[in-house]
Amino acid sequence: MSVLDTGLLRRRMAQLGLGVKDLALAAGLSRQTVHALLRPGFRPLLPSVDAVAAVLGLDPAGMLRRSDDGASLDLSVGGLLSLSAAGNPRAFELLPARLISGEGTHMDYAGVEGCLYHQLLAAAAEMASSLVPSSHVSSMIPVHAHRVEPHRAFFFGRGLMSPDRIVQVTPEPLKKHQVFGAFSIDDFARHL
Repeated sequence: MSVLDTGLLRRRMAQLGLGVKDLALAAGLSRQTVHALLRPGFRPLLPSVDAVAAVLGLDPAGMLRRSDDGASLDLSVGGLLSLSAAGNPRAFELLPARLISGEGTHMDYAGVEGCLYHQLLAAAAEMASSLVPSSHVSSMIPVHAHRVEPHRAFFFGRGLMSPDRIVQVTPEPLKKHQVFGAFSIDDFARHL
């Protein structure tokens, strides 16, 4: 589980002379959200972290730490792939935005091995290209799709819904790559 390093945020705000209201305005967030981000032990949504990081000039990954061991959470494409493969739907929601923004260069996932990683990356690239047409992202789809085992499916959120219901609500771009979850297009679009 990851939590925000509130001490780092407070120090950087002080260095920049920013109060809660100033940071909220600059990041496009509510004051309540910024107050929540500054609360010790808060587990934030990634778009809030990205917005605050941009204003403060910090690396989003460096702002998060694991609550169990203090290690930073890896928000690179490779790190998000690992979290997604472990069943983390929030990490998978962020992947298309990372690919669209160009943060995912081939070096970020050059060491990615295994059909599951390629399957998740192909599905994320398909979702990304459906949200924002990009020849770079579209070119990733066939490269990774051909490394996927046929007839292998991956499900996010198995416990709350039946597999049939999850398949029904999954956005079409994900279905092409046999990746299923109780996602909506808005879940992915909010990270753009």
